[in-house]
Amino acid sequence: MTLRQPFYEQCYPGAVCAVGLSLGTSLTQVRDPLFRGTGQATILVSLIMFIAVVTLWFAKRDSIGYFRAFASAMLALLQGSIFILVLGFLLMR
Repeated sequence: MTLRQPFYEQCYPGAVCAVGLSLGTSLTQVRDPLFRGTGQATILVSLIMFIAVVTLWFAKRDSIGYFRAFASAMLALLQGSIFILVLGFLLMR
């Protein structure tokens, strides 16, 4: 068994979300309110899209309902966020 399939299943949606977050964050730094609003909308759409894709992935992979898949996706995102925050804290010390 290789890791190719799980890698593609996670990295493609993650890459699209990362591009959306990066672009949205950059747009929010512009002083023009139109660009700020567009940046915030881009961030929101990127996060919603990523959560939707991960939810569908969990539902298909684990053969569970969408509600449980959404809960699993949110738990995974929370765990990942906590890990990144702790790692960032440790690296800044």
